[in-house]
Amino acid sequence: MYKQWLLIGILFIVPTILHGQAMKGRVFDATNQLPLHGANVQWKNSEEGTSTDASGYFELKNVRDTLTVSFVGYKTKHLIVSGSSGFYRIGLEVEENILSDVVITAFNMDSRKADIPASVGVISKQDLQRDNQTTIVPSINRIPGVFMQSGAYNTNRLTIRGIGSRSPFSTTKIRAYFKGIPLTTGDGETTIEDTDLELISRAEIIRGPASSI
Repeated sequence: MYKQWLLIGILFIVPTILHGQAMKGRVFDATNQLPLHGANVQWKNSEEGTSTDASGYFELKNVRDTLTVSFVGYKTKHLIVSGSSGFYRIGLEVEENILSDVVITAFNMDSRKADIPASVGVISKQDLQRDNQTTIVPSINRIPGVFMQSGAYNTNRLTIRGIGSRSPFSTTKIRAYFKGIPLTTGDGETTIEDTDLELISRAEIIRGPASSI
């Protein structure tokens, strides 16, 4: 009779001890071992949880069966604890996402020119038709900071705020595009004088640091 009551007493005491136990651990990047601050640590199918500190450490009471650890940009990990306490080291793997193509547009030219955050010179169709329609040189030279010299065939030079002035008989260090197609060669030389003006309805010249975009 004494053994039966002793067995019943143990069955009641064990769950109480497990319920009061605490679980501690550390969450880190599985690749570089760096701690993850603010990782979400929560018991599965329960609202009881916490987050990691600046060193990646956490502590949870009332140990349960399965622990869910998640962090932005990392794969969620489910850890089976089975009601046992102790210290757990949890490494999370980076979530690999395949991004689609990213297209960068420098400026929205549909806006007013005064609203564009850059020094942009615009040559309209009317500007191109004001002068000799066989060359674009006079229209370009009306833009402040831009100077184009025209000589014999393939000896034209375009400079923007002094850039390109070191090349005496050609245009270098300046890039040009026609409908998104580069007019600049692989060695950095640009020839825009070969373009037929009948094909051009508008020209835009971006000066200053914003042109690097």
